[in-house]
Amino acid sequence: MLNTIGKPVHWVRDLAALRTITDSQRHAILTELIRRPMTARELAAVLQLPQTKLYYHLKLLEQHGYIAVVDERLAHGIVERRYSAVARSFRIDHALIGAGNASAAVEVTTALLDATALDLRARSNIGDESIVARTLPRLSRARYRELHTQLHALIAEFNDDANDAGGSRASLTIALFPNEETNP
Repeated sequence: MLNTIGKPVHWVRDLAALRTITDSQRHAILTELIRRPMTARELAAVLQLPQTKLYYHLKLLEQHGYIAVVDERLAHGIVERRYSAVARSFRIDHALIGAGNASAAVEVTTALLDATALDLRARSNIGDESIVARTLPRLSRARYRELHTQLHALIAEFNDDANDAGGSRASLTIALFPNEETNP
């Protein structure tokens, strides 16, 4: 069961806010806060990051409206804040990266792929269970829409609140886009 506040979907409508979550650590923080509200101390333990480093990321996420303080309490003379994601899901407004804003689309895609590349470089062993692939299939408009729909469903299935509680974190980056002007 997810313990998020607010709404089921939060729309990302500006580039600065979008850049905030392309950072791998902030993305991981947001993912954890979608699952359940946590303090910086709890997040530090789960993500195995120094607590002091988390405050910077939490501040940025809060400034851009991704998270909010849902509880405060005094613990050992210090105000401890519990944060939660403001929504269960975050979606990019198509107007932000749509046809009229090609440079933003390229910037966003590049930032996401760069973050993925950094994550891959940080792993000492990618292993046989990883998939890194690029393919350029020829698809009719109908088949393209079918693939688009299936990818969305697959992402939703493995990104819902039924994640394996004791499982290991996995990373998934998908880019599906028409490669020719005449394509879907």
